[in-house]
Amino acid sequence: MKLLLAYALAASIGAATGSSTGPQAGAEMPMTEYLALLGQIAPAAQEGAMAYASAYEARCGRPLSSTQLRRALAEGAGDPVLLHMMRAAQARDSVTLAQLGQQIPCGARP
Repeated sequence: MKLLLAYALAASIGAATGSSTGPQAGAEMPMTEYLALLGQIAPAAQEGAMAYASAYEARCGRPLSSTQLRRALAEGAGDPVLLHMMRAAQARDSVTLAQLGQQIPCGARP
């Protein structure tokens, strides 16, 4: 499912930007646009991503960029915290969302 979601999102971004390859390297898509595209594909994924971004900002003291969110979703098997937050959002499990929000890694500044 994650691979299908990532592929569909990449295709949607390409369509939205008029490119078959998605946004240009180094180009930062506004978070609102990225989340809107994600919501068109899977509303629960959008809700989970919004919860992840909000928890990231609260925990790390800085906003999450759309590039960071895209990488968290697409690189490797995906960030397990983000993927679990998407599942929790689909299940409307606010307790699990809050618990997972405390596990988000801040890492180095981009």
